[in-house]
Amino acid sequence: MMRETEQQIYRQLTDEVLALRLSENGSQLHHS
Repeated sequence: MMRETEQQIYRQLTDEVLALRLSENGSQLHHS
C-alpha cells in the first residue's frame, strides 16, 4: 500500500514539474 501511494504521489509531482517546465518554456518563448 505504501509503495503504491508513494508511486502515485511521485507521478503527480513529476507531472506538476513537467507542467511547470512546459509553462516556463512557453513563457520564455513568448517573451523572447
